[in-house]
Amino acid sequence: MKIKTTKKISWPANLKKSFRDIIGRQIKNNKLSHAYLLILNNEDVNLAKYFAKILLCCSENKPCRSAQCCRVFDTGIHPDFIYIRRLESEKDIKIEAIRELRRKLALKAQSRRVILIENAHDLNEESANALLKSIEEPGKENIFILTSNDRKKIISTISSRCQIYFLKNRIKKRLSDREKLIIDYLNSDLIKRFALVENIAKDKEETSNFLLQLEHYYRKKLFKENSLKKSQIIDNLKLLARGRDLLKRNISVRLLLENVSIHLSQDKNS
Repeated sequence: MKIKTTKKISWPANLKKSFRDIIGRQIKNNKLSHAYLLILNNEDVNLAKYFAKILLCCSENKPCRSAQCCRVFDTGIHPDFIYIRRLESEKDIKIEAIRELRRKLALKAQSRRVILIENAHDLNEESANALLKSIEEPGKENIFILTSNDRKKIISTISSRCQIYFLKNRIKKRLSDREKLIIDYLNSDLIKRFALVENIAKDKEETSNFLLQLEHYYRKKLFKENSLKKSQIIDNLKLLARGRDLLKRNISVRLLLENVSIHLSQDKNS
């Protein structure tokens, strides 16, 4: 099965442009490396699989998703794709996996063969040394793709034989419902603040937790701001501490939260 000259490559949008440009030129000029080390976030390992799919696509537009090479890849039984990772029942990638790999490498590939080793830092010393021998003498048809979340975890004798690309994407922090409420509250005008605290005020424990969450927010912010803003943050912390103290008494919880809402400074940088 011959791999055709590339006309167009469809890359994932979240893959760095510099990597797309370099690999695109390598594929076009048929000057691919024998080994790549991709430094990825753990949840981005599918980018490595997509890269492997492109390398194995036999059509001009890659990945074509329609030719047999891509359809077989999607089923997980492509004869020239070898996928190695640590088994859930094991603490590392055993030497047996690399021995089996070497046995397969001794067989002739249909065209190009791609070996993907997910989280290559899971290789133990014995399996890493065995893999090194294969990377040192890969053969013309074999391309290794190794992934890790940290270059330092990969032994230097292996990483030095790879083209290394840092492809980590910035992870957006997922906010909890409570954190979203706090940020929404702090960015709101007085009318919206009153509306937000209306339901909270129905439960004293919920109100106490809300005030504690606000305190926690401002305590963290206190160490990040300059001295000009710190005095306002301290005033906010005093207001919240006073509010929690008043909550222990027989007063209107709703009036308490509305009073806090009036005097608590608005934070447009939450």
